[in-house]
Amino acid sequence: MNTFETHIEYLSEKIPLRGILVRKVRREYEIWFPYSIETVRALKINLLLGVRNLSSLRMEPVPGVDEDRYSIMRVSSIEIHHSEVAQVSEAKGEISIEDLINKDSTQWNRTVNDPEVKKLRIIVGAEDTGKEVYYPGSLEGANRNPRIVDSKSDPSQGGIVYVWKSDIVNNYLNRAYSVTTDRSVIELGKHRDYSSPAVPVNINIDELVKKHFAIFGFTGSGKSNLLSTLISKIMSKEGPRHVVIYDVNNEYFGLLFDLLPTCDLQILLLEDSEFFGYNVKQYLYGNFWYIQRAAQEMYRQFTFSGAIRDCFKDESYKNRVLMLIGYMLAKGKVKVFTQDMTGASLGRLLERIKTEYIDKNKFMTKGKSVKNEVADSLFAKLCSVHDENVVANVRHLNRYLELLDDVADYYKSGDTSKLKFKEDPVVEYMISIPDKDDLYKEYQPWIANLRKFIKSLMSETEDQPDCVFKMNMEGFVNTVHGNSKTVTLVLGEHDKLRNYSRDLGFCTMQLRKKFGELDHPPVLFMFDEADVFISSKNVGEEDPEAVKNSRYIAKTIARRGRKYNVGLGIATQRVRNLDTDIMSQPQTYFVGKLMRESDRIAVADGFGIEQNILDPDGLGVGEWIVISHSALGQKSEPMPVRFENADDRLIKFITDDKMATGEELGVELKDVGIYSAMGEKSSAFIIKLKDPDYLPSIVN
Repeated sequence: MNTFETHIEYLSEKIPLRGILVRKVRREYEIWFPYSIETVRALKINLLLGVRNLSSLRMEPVPGVDEDRYSIMRVSSIEIHHSEVAQVSEAKGEISIEDLINKDSTQWNRTVNDPEVKKLRIIVGAEDTGKEVYYPGSLEGANRNPRIVDSKSDPSQGGIVYVWKSDIVNNYLNRAYSVTTDRSVIELGKHRDYSSPAVPVNINIDELVKKHFAIFGFTGSGKSNLLSTLISKIMSKEGPRHVVIYDVNNEYFGLLFDLLPTCDLQILLLEDSEFFGYNVKQYLYGNFWYIQRAAQEMYRQFTFSGAIRDCFKDESYKNRVLMLIGYMLAKGKVKVFTQDMTGASLGRLLERIKTEYIDKNKFMTKGKSVKNEVADSLFAKLCSVHDENVVANVRHLNRYLELLDDVADYYKSGDTSKLKFKEDPVVEYMISIPDKDDLYKEYQPWIANLRKFIKSLMSETEDQPDCVFKMNMEGFVNTVHGNSKTVTLVLGEHDKLRNYSRDLGFCTMQLRKKFGELDHPPVLFMFDEADVFISSKNVGEEDPEAVKNSRYIAKTIARRGRKYNVGLGIATQRVRNLDTDIMSQPQTYFVGKLMRESDRIAVADGFGIEQNILDPDGLGVGEWIVISHSALGQKSEPMPVRFENADDRLIKFITDDKMATGEELGVELKDVGIYSAMGEKSSAFIIKLKDPDYLPSIVN
């Protein structure tokens, strides 16, 4: 039966966990619980309590007929009180410790089934949440289920206080945000203090990103692990969204490589970065036979967690990650970022091919619908050869010409034996089209004229490209405004990251400001090791102008970004070093263990909460206090949340047999385009680097 008794916690089969509300001191209520070992273990900060409020008090209530209302309160402090010890402490008198040991030690071991010890009690401080559990009376019909509503009145002094079970807590915490009905809501984690059953904690990711968030935790608290979990969950939702991470320690590929099947994960290497090893540079500058060495070199420079490193003791798993890096290199997902704006993006030239040639040269003869459909499909295949956001150069266009030559030769001769790129997706598609209604005959001049048009575009490309995979600001801005899901890792030295963070953020903000408050896809700029970027003062020998630049853009996004769907994320262990103006802007905080009191004070002041809520002793591995003004269902209330371990997710991904065999899927990498939905094509990654079919057409 769905009654009050089924919604409260019990210490034993017949003894509920209960206390009494004795008084209100300012904004906090004082509750006394009988002392027992079981009660000490059960009571925790942030637990939700229930007590009848004044609107439920009646002279002769009729159970099951009259409505009932219980105020929801949240535990804010817990203290064990021994009256004899307290008297001595207050009077500063003398007391025999030996007497306490010999006479009173058994009192501290009291269980719920033992006689009550009058000297001992548990004093709990609790805050009224302003909500109540409403139990409808019989006059309201068949629906007698409890509801969470706004409180009608204050908690009643002298009322019996109970601890709510998980079902009431779940309804209370998640009543505003539902994973099943709201596309922007995800399950963040589980409430730390409820396990039978577990209570999910839901969060609105649009509110989280747009209104900014901060992660604060001491060394070893798992900031990067938490951020990996957050980004993975954010990117799991449908719809375009973009994340840009300034990766100071080269660690986020090792924390996010499992996103490759579901979104466009790319790496931007800042010009002249030390991350450029010899082999990586050789590959990116056009010497494609260096791909295996470049993949191995990047692997050595990435940071992986201890658990992932242990997994790599099995060479087969390590090789899978090497293949993923090779895949990124081969598909142009590793790029050099340049400030040079002279080169047009490849996407711009492809758009001209579409609008100025394909759309203007439609087929009008018999079978025209099929012929025009083939033309559109050919264009889509050409778009997947290279990343559209790279700076266009002659090599890219020459590759298109080579592929079209193969198609033209086949349409003329019908002989596949002499085709150079028979297994390329472009050629493979075009030669698979049946020759109906003179399609091959009509396509020969059409392809010849398309080749001429592409050649005419070469004047707008780099004649002698220093780097084949290069992106400038145009490409970046296109990326964070596209209708896909992208995660961009920006790698470079500290000062370069600071300076470029200003440029990337400023251009994004300016473009969105220029076009007004349109429905732009959300973009998050994530500053890991935020003290490097938004320190309140210059540290060490770093360039003060560079620090000024990154601090400027972080402050600009923090103050104005939400208007244009641009979010700021910061993560650091050195809280007291941060610019306090920026630190006060995020509306969601994730707070882990902070051992320094000065850091806890800074966080409490920044968010306007009590410092005791951030007690580091109450948090275990993977546990964080989450508090939000807008993204959680319950506003501005601290919530202890246990998060999934990112290592478990990554190890599951890399050890999945589908990754090794592809038996279920049987998809070749050459069928996978840059922006393909690769969620069902994981076997595409597992093709040896030495196999030329592994490489996209530019690499052959």
